[in-house]
Amino acid sequence: MRRRTLLGGSAGALCGLAGCVGSAFEGPRARQDDSSRADDAGTEGGDESRRTLVVGDLDSVPFPAAHPPHELVFRNESGAERTVSVEVTADEDDELLARAFTVPADDALEVVLAEPRSYTVTVTIDRPGGESSAATAIDREPFDCTRSSTTVTLGEHGTGTKSVSESIACPELRIAGDSIETVAQSCANERDGDSATVDFAAESVVVAGQLTTPTPCYEPSIAEVSYDERRDALALVVASGEQSAAGCVDCLGVVDYDARLELEGRYPGHVVLFHESRGERRRIGTAEYSPAESETERANG
Repeated sequence: MRRRTLLGGSAGALCGLAGCVGSAFEGPRARQDDSSRADDAGTEGGDESRRTLVVGDLDSVPFPAAHPPHELVFRNESGAERTVSVEVTADEDDELLARAFTVPADDALEVVLAEPRSYTVTVTIDRPGGESSAATAIDREPFDCTRSSTTVTLGEHGTGTKSVSESIACPELRIAGDSIETVAQSCANERDGDSATVDFAAESVVVAGQLTTPTPCYEPSIAEVSYDERRDALALVVASGEQSAAGCVDCLGVVDYDARLELEGRYPGHVVLFHESRGERRRIGTAEYSPAESETERANG
């Protein structure tokens, strides 16, 4: 899962890591991930009946110790074989699973919801006298540190649902490494200013930014990285660094850069980005992590 946030603003306030508050953002838009589909592994001889089904990709979940899958169990206590139709949607309208299964009497079907998203599970069973349907909402926080399960009991006259959860130890967030690379250097025009795109991917925070500098010949550097556990916020300061050439053109510069923070344990809830140049530290904006939402948000300093 990835989360990308576009931050921007050529006139940010001067502040330290703990002294800046709120920028105005537009609301995010939901993105669907094609990898979040039912895994067909485990079907025997083409039979639609199975004991365990994985919905989503367990291998794609970042920091799996922080995001245990949700276990969904359909237990047949009706005394007779039952056909159950299961529909699983995520984030309101992303259909991940829609099919019927046969569950023998006194047996169970397990569905593993691999990815930390919000789900709606609709169950329809055949029973004497007609069909019975029930819908269950399963909320998954972006960083929940919770092991949870839902049991749907298939009875003779309908269904019953029970959900349980327990907290688990949250992995500690650590910065495993950082790097920054200069992508392009040029004189700034009237449309240029400090901005950045923040991406949560591959257990890293990736920043593609544009930094204003005294001349185009400056090489940006990572000046500071810190993590506030109470606020669950990681702060990154990218500075203009040193001028790399003695005979640089005399103009206000703009430098494009790529920065990466490699993480261990989990993603932070927020990333706060600062640019530092000509003795001033400017808050560019805040990116919030959510595995179910991607696309962009915009901010002015």
